[in-house]
Amino acid sequence: MVVAAGSRLGPYEIAAPIGAGGMGEVYRARDTRLGRDVAIKVLRPEFAADADRLHRFEKEARAASALNHPNILAVHDVGSAKVSLRGAEGPEAISSLTAGPESVREVEVHYLVEELLEGHTLAQRLRAGRLTASKSIEMAVQIAHGLAAAHEKGIAHRDLKPDNLFLTTDGQIKILDFGLAKLRGPRSGKESLETSTVAATTETGVVLGTVGYMSPEQIRAQEVDQRTDIFALGCVLYEMLSGKRAFKGETPADTMSAILSKDPPPLSSAVGDVPPVLEGIVSRCLEKRPADRFSSAHDLALALMAASEARRTPGVAHFVRYRRRWLPIAAATFVAGWAIALALDLAGIRSHLTRGGIPGPVRSIAVLPLANLSGDPAQEYFSDGMTDALIAGLAQIKALKVISRTSVMQYKEARKPLRQIAKELGVEGIIEGSVMRSGGRVRITAQLIDAHQDRHLWASNYEREMTDVLALQSEVVRAIVGEIRVQVTPQEEVRLASVRPVDPEAYELCLKGWHIRWKDTPEGFLKAVEYFQRAINVDPSYAPAHAGLSDAYFTAAQYNVLPFKDLMSKAKAAARRALELDEGLAEAHVALAVTTQTLDWDWAGAEREYRRALELDPNGAVGLTWYGWYLTSVKRFDEAVALRKRLVELDPLSVSANDFLGWTLYYAGRYDESIGQYRKALEMDPKNAYLHMWLARSYASKQERNQALAACRTAMELAPEDLIVLTGCGYNLGISGNRQEARAVLDRVNLLAARKPVDPCLLAWLYVGVGDKERALELLEEAFQQRSPNLAGDPDLDFGQILGSDPRYQTLRRRLNLPASAMR
Repeated sequence: MVVAAGSRLGPYEIAAPIGAGGMGEVYRARDTRLGRDVAIKVLRPEFAADADRLHRFEKEARAASALNHPNILAVHDVGSAKVSLRGAEGPEAISSLTAGPESVREVEVHYLVEELLEGHTLAQRLRAGRLTASKSIEMAVQIAHGLAAAHEKGIAHRDLKPDNLFLTTDGQIKILDFGLAKLRGPRSGKESLETSTVAATTETGVVLGTVGYMSPEQIRAQEVDQRTDIFALGCVLYEMLSGKRAFKGETPADTMSAILSKDPPPLSSAVGDVPPVLEGIVSRCLEKRPADRFSSAHDLALALMAASEARRTPGVAHFVRYRRRWLPIAAATFVAGWAIALALDLAGIRSHLTRGGIPGPVRSIAVLPLANLSGDPAQEYFSDGMTDALIAGLAQIKALKVISRTSVMQYKEARKPLRQIAKELGVEGIIEGSVMRSGGRVRITAQLIDAHQDRHLWASNYEREMTDVLALQSEVVRAIVGEIRVQVTPQEEVRLASVRPVDPEAYELCLKGWHIRWKDTPEGFLKAVEYFQRAINVDPSYAPAHAGLSDAYFTAAQYNVLPFKDLMSKAKAAARRALELDEGLAEAHVALAVTTQTLDWDWAGAEREYRRALELDPNGAVGLTWYGWYLTSVKRFDEAVALRKRLVELDPLSVSANDFLGWTLYYAGRYDESIGQYRKALEMDPKNAYLHMWLARSYASKQERNQALAACRTAMELAPEDLIVLTGCGYNLGISGNRQEARAVLDRVNLLAARKPVDPCLLAWLYVGVGDKERALELLEEAFQQRSPNLAGDPDLDFGQILGSDPRYQTLRRRLNLPASAMR
């Protein structure tokens, strides 16, 4: 159909045809009221014949007209008018700008009035070849801003593609037909298979899209949201960078199959000059699951802007390494002009980041693992150390619940929506970030996310020399505390602000020490000792190095890596030295507490140190862990259980935290609760031999012989040479009536003891199980003389049940200097 020049559609006078589209034909026209040129889209006749579709068109058109953004084609008006048309009648009349004067008829047409653009579509531009990375980013940022503006008003495009993106003569991108995509009908005969529009009816309505740019959820005719546009923009960006479609098959079915099941060829293999961070952005846009894509077009725009800045930052490309979970942060690390962008509110960034602020104080928070941007996997210890530092800094705030490292580290490679992570961890706010070290400088980028709404509330970056890395960490922590508006005491403010310069080499050695210490292997404990000692050699006044050395010594002793007494003395000396250098170091108080408890049997002195540690670090998992151990050992079970539950709240995904709660419930005589707790822990780690061994302990105490036997067999199959598991299972089997099986375990342990040291306290367990009380008492005396840390953790809990009436055992209890609560 063709509307003749000079025809009037309401106040609009047709000047000349411009082209044809999927919804009808487009004309240049003059708005006689305002004296401006406009574009008028005259809709196909079948729209008027379908009342429901026409109503939907008018509703969507009005919604689109409310979008006022420089990157969205402006819709000025919508209306209908009678007009004389020339052209063939019937289906062949739809799209015939070249039609002859076969017929003239008067019909009612419905039209859309839009701003008149000069330039060409992106599809036309791409026929000349691919775009540079810089130009692609420039265009994609504009598109993302346009999408974000529409998404905020609840309007998704659903048919984003190069044909619907217009490049004006002054270099501006305009998104065409926003909010109208779902009105499209079946493809016309002139449309190619690869650009055809497909409709699918579902229970939730009509879902459409263009083959090659449709999201997986569109192909499956599922309900779609704004993230379908992010997928489509990923397809467009891929095509701009490579000159090829991200997904293209010989038939539409082949293309749709590829979208559902395949990834496009990596850009780096097809185009050599695409930066890794930009390739990462495209990859994340093209994730099959909506939850794995950018959560909003705002986030995508920020990442693209940061990638643009990265290309202009000398030497920065060497340090870029993409991680799917961390892209928005990783890219943001490079935004040297971030402060200017925020101050000027460029493209509405500041408004987005600060809109509405935080509804109220955030009382619970998780710091997710900071992304390592060094480009070197061997530098993971550094980014992990920075994560630990932020957690430790925030954990000093008593009014704030801070999730411990063990739980958050499980999200290091996770690809979960932030809302789901927040639910699993039980927090209101999430901190994401990245770390990049270049030469003697380190930069941390952090952003705060409202976990319930999955929206970004604040973002910033900080950079210092390595000698001021502690000040850098303090600055980030204080900024976060200020943003979440949590109550901070004057003492906490002082501690947060108290920092000192540090020797970079000593600091780095400590990070390496803790990194390997947390692996919890005998070899790792000894290597940690080496790192901490080297750090002390570099800077003898660095208190955290001494505290780390104390922890490594004690843990090596606990796992019987080296003779107890020598290690325990060294551990205590290192803890005391750390406190001489820094009395406010919580981990040093914990280290002194455990060595005072195990080496000196000074229970009151140990408790003072535990309490002081928790005053300094109320959310500290290490202090809570060891104080819970102490309270259980002295039979203050109600306090111990409450503290263990607090630890699980702060470290919900930690197998150890859940294990410790089950352990304390067992010693409190709450066997059914202990069994339930260990079953929960085993859901998290079904191959953990220690969990099976302690589960068997509760079954054994309830005289549930078969269950105890089954759990012990599983534990010993999983760890056939672990002496803690074997001796514990031998005890379990013996007290549950499986005495023959207990003796078989004893034979196995004796073979192992011929080639590796065995803690006499552990052996005493086993001999109690087989009924040899004499040998058990001899071994307990050896454990006392050697200062076995396991004896201090179990002075009267298991052994007292079997040996309690023996005078020699009563004498041992008195020599252990047990407090009154433990002597009951």
